[in-house]
Parts: sequence; structure tokens; C-alpha cells
Amino acid sequence: MKGIELEQANEGFYFRYQGSVIRIQEAHYPFLPSMRHFLEPIIIDRNELSMLNFTSVRDSKYGMFEKFSTTGDRLFVKKHEKDTWSIGIGTYESKTVVKYVHQLQRLYFGMFEEILRRRGDEPAPAQKNTYYLLTGKDVSVPAGFSEAPGKYHGTPELYKEHIAYQGQLYYVVWDCWLLVRNIDYAIWRISQESPLFEYKGRKWGLALVGGKQIKQEDTLAAGRWLQNHLAENNLVIQGLHVV
Repeated sequence: MKGIELEQANEGFYFRYQGSVIRIQEAHYPFLPSMRHFLEPIIIDRNELSMLNFTSVRDSKYGMFEKFSTTGDRLFVKKHEKDTWSIGIGTYESKTVVKYVHQLQRLYFGMFEEILRRRGDEPAPAQKNTYYLLTGKDVSVPAGFSEAPGKYHGTPELYKEHIAYQGQLYYVVWDCWLLVRNIDYAIWRISQESPLFEYKGRKWGLALVGGKQIKQEDTLAAGRWLQNHLAENNLVIQGLHVV
């Protein structure tokens, strides 16, 4: 099943998009009318339940997983037919059946007002970055002597000029997700697909996501800049291993 109704794409719900699992966020809202055609519901299975922090119920006759809310309320799911799971609260098994992760998320939030998150996708602590607003500089140089009559005659004169900050040709965002060209604007997504070079044991490639009349030679030039830029600066490859 590929493509969903717009009403299904609630904030916080998980779907598969272009081969990866994403969580719908507010930033997606303007693009959901087109994104929804490529969003795929995620079928519930043992792996997905484990990722949602459900634990297997020991000695259960059927495949059963449970999770407790922050207030201690128990919700369990039990294997039903084919790819479906029945829902239970406490020790009571209801007639409600779900098939997809976002359906389970909707039920869980409706009952406990808590969001089901995948392991490793817990809210991260606020991270502060450092930004520099470069507005240019004022320059003054000697420009001869005043010829005006009076007491200022013969005094040194200075020529003053404001030199605006020109900006650099390329910018890479802090999380190495996008590369932006500042002239004839173009945006590339940095990925490991179709690699242009290797650095620090990782493949680096560029996939064009924005810009007009961008040629392959533009992408190659951007890749050369990125390779030099990474080598000349500090690159921290930060992975997260969750068990």
C-alpha cells in the first residue's frame, strides 16, 4: 500500500517515505498534499513493536506484546489474523483490530494522551548552535589634505567606505544534510548514494533537490568544494547506537 489520505498524516505519526521511516512533523505540513502520495503505512510486526518499546509477554499462548503508560496503565496487542493485531487494555481484550503503526499510535494517544515514539527517536535536549551575522566592515584610508578654507585647511582627510559582506560560494548546513550554492542558486542533499569521493571512511555524494538548469559539471564542482571544505575544517561523525 502506497499513498495515504491527508487526514492520516498527523503530527508524530510514523510512515515510510522514500525507503526511510519518518515521523510527521510540523515542518512537513506545507508539503503533505504532495508527500502523501509517497507515504507508506508501516505494517505492525514484532520488530516494529519492539522499536515502539513494547515488550513480549512471557508464556503467552499467542504472540502478545505490552506497554505501560507513564501512569502505569497497560496496553497490550495480540496477534490476530494475517497482519492484524487485537488491542487490549489492562486484562480486557477489545474487538478493536489494527494493522499499521500509525493506527496504533492514534489509539495509544487517544487512551493515554502520550505519543508512541520509536526507540532512539525520543525528544532530544535543546541544542544551541553558534551563528555569526556578518554585516561587512567600514574602511577608511588617507585621501590627501583638506583644501577647505579656515582652520581645517591642510588637515588630513580620510575616505570612508562600507564594504558589504559578499558571502562565500557554497554553504553546508551544520548537520551535513544540505549543500547550498550562493550564485545561480542550487541545493544538493548530501548522501552516500552515487558517491563523488570518500572521506573519513564514509562515501559522500550529492543529489540535486533544488535549482534550475543545473548540470552534472555543477554537481562535480560542488563535490570538489565539499571535499576540500571538510578536509579544512572539523568534521564530527556522530552516530547513535540504541539498544
